[in-house]
Amino acid sequence: MKHYPLQPLIHDWIELLITREDFLKNMIEKFKSPINILNIDPFLQNVLEYQQAFESCGVQGKVFYARKSNKCLTLLGETKKGGYGIDTASLRELTQSLQMAQSDDIVFTAAVKTDEALSIAISNNVLIIVDNEDELENVISIARQLKKRARIGFRVTGFMYQGEALQSRFGFDLNLINELAEKYCVDQHDLHYEGLHFHLDGYSLDQRSAALTQCIRKSEEFKALGFTTKFIDIGGGLLMNYLKSRDEWEAFHKGLKSAVLEKTSPITYKNDGLGLINHMNKLIGKANVYPYYNELNKGNALKYILNAESKINVSIADELVEKGIELRIEPGRSLLDQVGVTVGRVAHVKTDARNDYLVGLEMNMSQLASGSRDFLVDPIHIKRSTEQNKKAYGYLTGAYCLERDIILKRKLEFKTVPQIGDLFLFVNTAGYMMHFFESMAHQFELAKNIFIDPASLNDDVLYHVDKIESL
Repeated sequence: MKHYPLQPLIHDWIELLITREDFLKNMIEKFKSPINILNIDPFLQNVLEYQQAFESCGVQGKVFYARKSNKCLTLLGETKKGGYGIDTASLRELTQSLQMAQSDDIVFTAAVKTDEALSIAISNNVLIIVDNEDELENVISIARQLKKRARIGFRVTGFMYQGEALQSRFGFDLNLINELAEKYCVDQHDLHYEGLHFHLDGYSLDQRSAALTQCIRKSEEFKALGFTTKFIDIGGGLLMNYLKSRDEWEAFHKGLKSAVLEKTSPITYKNDGLGLINHMNKLIGKANVYPYYNELNKGNALKYILNAESKINVSIADELVEKGIELRIEPGRSLLDQVGVTVGRVAHVKTDARNDYLVGLEMNMSQLASGSRDFLVDPIHIKRSTEQNKKAYGYLTGAYCLERDIILKRKLEFKTVPQIGDLFLFVNTAGYMMHFFESMAHQFELAKNIFIDPASLNDDVLYHVDKIESL
């Protein structure tokens, strides 16, 4: 059959980890399958890449790590040394972050903000990004009760792009925000306005440039009203790259379309189109997957936004500098590029009615899941035995009593038939894969999170279990 590999980019520390089969097997024995193994060094390198992008454009900027993308507390402990902040989206994220970082390095952006969370944020002088008028009135009420002044930014939406409004369920309409600011912020001793914030769905850099430009225009209107905009925060959505080859990425999508149209054999479990639908022998919809291969990512993506024109012959970067506005970003996934892997152990191997191998892992679909319909990155097969075996094709399946618990929907090529006790290592899972949808259904234990010192990988490996496990 035709096979479509999607080979991952692999950091040096992960390449070395793969060779330490003894360590991996010992960790599985000690902490059970699956486990997450992480290294904070690439995280700090990714922060630095964004900071250097700001510097190269002459812009004052700050990186806020989107905490929701990974729950590990270890990633919060270097804010002072690394010069980054933390974007918190829940009460627990907020309280944990306050134990690990200074208030000035934390922003509270939760979609729904409880009274308890708002009280903690206001009491600790944490910046609150306000989403709607009900929330704003609640902030004022709690601030008065506490006799504190709440630091706020307005989340805004309704940007125009190529003649159409970018719709979102979050934020105040940009066209109505002036009236709101005058209503609540003039002679208001309970609020201190500091800036504008937005977060766009999807990954379009041009949309982000357009929205940022419109926020700059809005800051000019606010200045005329007497409000100083200290920062504009463009949220996340700055892409990272998982894969080595553009050709492999394009070939997979071509093969998926052919299979869904039943022109070729299925290359996904039960010919799942990952969002593509065969309607009367025509494809409708699109593959609902993250763009795992892309060449414009991370720091270069940020520079692309900053170098776009804000007005004729003036870049966004130049305008931000001229107006003294700090640019903030809230990446999650891309800060976690090459930070972690997930390792699962083979429990059984069988074949189905199509003679495809079904390799059952001691893990479940929630432990390798994000908003993407599939994780389109080849896993690494670490064999228990050196005995050579025949090549095989099939799927990795999970431990839930559900037909749809397929760890990866894409059909894989195994160089040798997997055996009980083999390991599969999934590369680059720290961002939104490990924790975003993990569940204790069936009363399964959650995976342990192990941080290693990569310098020790050639010897007795030094590691610690992330502190979240003790909370």
